[in-house]
Amino acid sequence: MVPCDLLVFLTYISSRPIGNAEYKPEYSERWFLWPFVLSLSPIQKLKLTSRQKAQLRRPRPFLFLAILAIFGLPWLLLFKTGAQARTQATQVDAAADIFLSQISQQSQNGAAKQFDRLAAKLGFIPNSADALLQVDTDAEQDYRAIEALLDAFLASQLTKTTGALATPPVELSHYLTQYEIPLAALQAHLLEKPAPLWEIDFERMSEIGYSPPGFINVLNTQKLLLLSAASHAQAADTDQMLQAMEASWRLNEVISQQPDLVSQMLVSFTAEQQSGLLRHMEGIPVVWQERWRKRLSDRNRISGFIDDSIDKDTFETSSRQSLERSITSGLQFDVWLQYKMLQRSLLSPTVRRSAYGRSDSRLSATVSYWFSPVYYFSLNNIDTQATSQRAIEILRTLNTCKTTQAEAEQQISVEKTAVWNRNRLPAETFARRWKAAGDRALTLELTQKILQAKQLAHQNGEWPAALPGLDSDVCPGEFWLYERTDDGAIALSFSAEIDSLARVPLHYRSPDLSSKPKGL
Repeated sequence: MVPCDLLVFLTYISSRPIGNAEYKPEYSERWFLWPFVLSLSPIQKLKLTSRQKAQLRRPRPFLFLAILAIFGLPWLLLFKTGAQARTQATQVDAAADIFLSQISQQSQNGAAKQFDRLAAKLGFIPNSADALLQVDTDAEQDYRAIEALLDAFLASQLTKTTGALATPPVELSHYLTQYEIPLAALQAHLLEKPAPLWEIDFERMSEIGYSPPGFINVLNTQKLLLLSAASHAQAADTDQMLQAMEASWRLNEVISQQPDLVSQMLVSFTAEQQSGLLRHMEGIPVVWQERWRKRLSDRNRISGFIDDSIDKDTFETSSRQSLERSITSGLQFDVWLQYKMLQRSLLSPTVRRSAYGRSDSRLSATVSYWFSPVYYFSLNNIDTQATSQRAIEILRTLNTCKTTQAEAEQQISVEKTAVWNRNRLPAETFARRWKAAGDRALTLELTQKILQAKQLAHQNGEWPAALPGLDSDVCPGEFWLYERTDDGAIALSFSAEIDSLARVPLHYRSPDLSSKPKGL
């Protein structure tokens, strides 16, 4: 109910004439016009009765408390939010520092700058935003003209399950001839010079507006090196084929040391392309089998392909060693980096203001530190980071061979941000990238088994009757089926049906006896 003295006051004001207008009784009935009446009415001394004056003088403690609560509650909430945000941020910052301390920082070296210069001659933009390089526009247009055909050719080799590599289309062969010199210079740089290293600087990476290396020139270079290797394989030029594959491997190893998700996705994609060619190449040295075994060991350890039977201690050890080469560690790194970036952008103005030494700004700096609404967004950032990390830990415990993308997405979707946090977990993106990494790991394992069989065939002069070590490391509990047929060929297949997103069929058949493996 409206207090009696307030009704008297509003009724009195609304009964006064507005300007030169004559009073009309219906004005007092239009309660919604009272604010306007109040603003337009001339200020006049109120004539109150003794009873009304007594009511005004009467103490109203509840009204005072209500007014105090209305004006004080927002400040109290700001104070509590700020205190909570600062406490949680201290703990989360410590966890972020522990995670990031396990990743080596580095500066861009001269080899990386030279790589950008050589790649610019092929029409590829440099990785560094600071690089003042002139990209060959004619070469850029020529590459764009064959890029779709190049992608289609490499993809077609991934789906092959038997036989030799296909002959590259004429347009691709003409391109290799036209750009043989700049591509050879880039390949020689990778083989003969120190490995190119691109910048990993957490301080710069956490700045708003930081432009990370895009590695578009690395991706395009990889595709051209693999095309060159396939072309040399068709020409039976084993030495040139192996040099192109070696350059591709070394470049991919360099990128694998980058901690971010984009780099790890590039490494996974390139490894899949490499394995697609290696399965159908002859004359591959034994070192490639060892490399693939090591890569599988890394991928199995770091990507979360862990069976339910593996104990918790083993899993925790695996997680601590998995920071530099995986899709899941790339997800973790990006989550931490985004947290650091947003915290820096949100809290830096408050910190800077509190550091001012002028006396006229100390009060505003103190108020900003204790009562800034920025702390609400800081709590959002902390909550989003924590939710994302919990979802990634769930992915680490899932078995990629027993879990579909939809099931993985459903399981991590139970991790939700707080009701007051409008940010939402990108569950579909997390699950898709995790599943793609697991499926690619299976294709790498298939390639390793094929290379193993080819090595034994070279040692014994025929395909082995049995292949050791057929248990799958990527899918614990599953295994590879190996068979030597009556006509002297071999067949490899997987023991389980996998709901795979990969383009590579999980089976292989060697050429017939007339295509016996060549010397390794």
